Order: sequence, then C-alpha cells, then structure tokens
Amino acid sequence: MLRTRRLSFVLGLAVALGLVVSCGTDVSTRPSGTTITRYAPGAVEGVVLASPACPVEQPHKPCPPAPLGHVTVKVMLGGETVGAGKTDAHGRFRFACAPGRATVVARDDDGHGAEVSRQVVVRTGETTTVTLPLDIGIR
Repeated sequence: MLRTRRLSFVLGLAVALGLVVSCGTDVSTRPSGTTITRYAPGAVEGVVLASPACPVEQPHKPCPPAPLGHVTVKVMLGGETVGAGKTDAHGRFRFACAPGRATVVARDDDGHGAEVSRQVVVRTGETTTVTLPLDIGIR
C-alpha cells in the first residue's frame, strides 16, 4: 500500500515536472481547454474568425467574419509547440511564451480540417495580438 502511494506520487511528480520543463514555466488549463503558461516574459493572444460566415454574401447584406469557438490553436517557437489548446466560445485564445518569432496555427478539427497560420514576433513584457481568419468552406 505504501509502495503504491509512493509510486503514484513519484509518477505524478514526474509528469508535472515534465510539463513545467517543456514550457519553461508553470502550466494550467482554463475551463475552455486553452492551455496557458504563467510567468513567461511574453504572450500571444487573439481570435479565430470564420470567414466567410454566410453562404452567399451580397453587397447590400454585409456578413462580417464570426468568432469561431472550440478551434485548436497552437503556438510554436523554433518548430517546438510551446502552447496548445482550444479557443473559447467567443473564438479567443491566449498563450504565454518566451520572446522570439512564433508561428500561431489554428485548425478546425470539426469536419473541415481547415488551417491557417500567422507569423508573429513576441517581445519581452508585451502581448502580441493576432487575428486568424479561418476559411470554413461556406460558399
């Protein structure tokens, strides 16, 4: 019994340490599923928008892009994923990460498989904002 508890504790500690080391900071998950790292020197935040959002756009009936919730988003630095999760119901996401040139990728896993990526520069102590227009195939 004691050995089982000790083994469980050691395994749990190893997993937690692996998460912290992989991101270089403390990791947590929001209720929306978005993984965020805390205490990192920079951040990337933004919104994923469905575009086009209407089946047939017409000049006299504007149809602006609409926020797209529950889309997979990841932030990559140097080819390594440093943040990943899903957008909230309003299409928003936020990831803390180290400064540098990052790639932000949004992918709609709900049937369409559409993907969009943007290059951003993350600066120490600043939040970089990006809008990702995701073509979901409406024509």
